[in-house]
Amino acid sequence: VLFLFPALAAFSVMWSVMPPETVRYSLMIFLTLMICVYAASRLAPRQIIFAFFAAATATAFQSIPQAISAPGDAIGVFDQKNVLAARMTVLAFAALVLAMDKEVNVFLRVFACAMLALAVGLMALANSATSVITSTLGFTFLIGYVAIWRPFRGGRILAIAAVVFAVSAATFYLAQNPYTDPVAQVFDAFGKDRTFTGRSVIWMSADRLMDRNPIFGLGANAFW
Repeated sequence: VLFLFPALAAFSVMWSVMPPETVRYSLMIFLTLMICVYAASRLAPRQIIFAFFAAATATAFQSIPQAISAPGDAIGVFDQKNVLAARMTVLAFAALVLAMDKEVNVFLRVFACAMLALAVGLMALANSATSVITSTLGFTFLIGYVAIWRPFRGGRILAIAAVVFAVSAATFYLAQNPYTDPVAQVFDAFGKDRTFTGRSVIWMSADRLMDRNPIFGLGANAFW
């Protein structure tokens, strides 16, 4: 079932507006899936996490000089800041998991904590709102699971009730304050505009193209 996606991507070369790019993309997806299936069948979950940690740590160290020289617009060894931020998000999650794993060597856990700090710092220098929000939600979930959900089985109902109460309170507050715009506050906090740095303009163009080609589209990875 997994390989139906690259097969469909390769099949779309027949109507793709950029056949070479569609072929390259199809091969890339196929090879990525092959590596993932092989790794999942040969490695334990902890080994997979460590592999992600080791690879992301290497790119983090390599990205430090450029990131320091261009704070707020850091791209590291990549071609754009969002790629750097995404890789540092992976590093942050892997580092957090290793740091909380009691079966991991204590020195590795300490090193993982240091790499977690480095990953967060590089995300801040990249100024990627998506990575900051994703990391915050992910950290909250992981820490909540390890600190509350797993050890306190009897307190799970209380934890669920607390989350429901918090969401309900936030909803009630927003309903009672119609002039409060949480979306605008989030944008202002990250210094972003409502076009998502011009992305919404591209999305409108994509919508028009999808209306013209509602069934087959333009071919895998042939739009942008």
